[in-house]
Amino acid sequence: MWKRTLLVMVVLVFAFPEVLLFAQEFIGIGLHGGLQNDTGNLSNQYRTIEYEPQNSALVGFSFKINMHFIFVRTGCDVAFVLNKSQIEDSTSQIESYSLRYVDVPGFVGFRFPLREVGEFYMGTGVVYYIGDVKYKLITSESSSETLAFARGWSFVTGIEFRIIPFARLYMEWQYHDSRSEAVINTEGNTYNDHHIDFSGHRIFLGAMYYII
Repeated sequence: MWKRTLLVMVVLVFAFPEVLLFAQEFIGIGLHGGLQNDTGNLSNQYRTIEYEPQNSALVGFSFKINMHFIFVRTGCDVAFVLNKSQIEDSTSQIESYSLRYVDVPGFVGFRFPLREVGEFYMGTGVVYYIGDVKYKLITSESSSETLAFARGWSFVTGIEFRIIPFARLYMEWQYHDSRSEAVINTEGNTYNDHHIDFSGHRIFLGAMYYII
């Protein structure tokens, strides 16, 4: 995936060399909100599971540096539970499941200025997670809670629309691939068998203000 993404970026740069003539240097701070479907990605561990997936609302900020046709970006996102996962069968031994988390992504990639409209951008990077999981096993009378930490890779692509000289609206899609070590025991064994999966697609809408 990394190699394919890099190849696409290189092809775009050589296919549209005129973008280099219109690139500028900015430092921007942004605020955004977004949504994630199937938070926790339970089907990744239980292929035949039937369940109602968790939906999450995300709120965060970003810090972006543009250097000609390259950008570097980081920030922080906080996920809130809109509805927790409800398991409809006993395949996983989990009855209910909800995941809250904080993530810190870091991206580097290419930007393609679109004259006076704004810019298109795409990049890859790494992401760090701290997650709080509340779950109830079928064999348990009460819910339990645990923390999970993870690191993974991420991909972002989006577009910015200029509304005034120093401010832009942006829309973007992110995909994260990240899983923790096994932290939950669902089998009644002496070892943990369930890891927390932060992987999934995210859609964001935000505003970016360029201070330089």
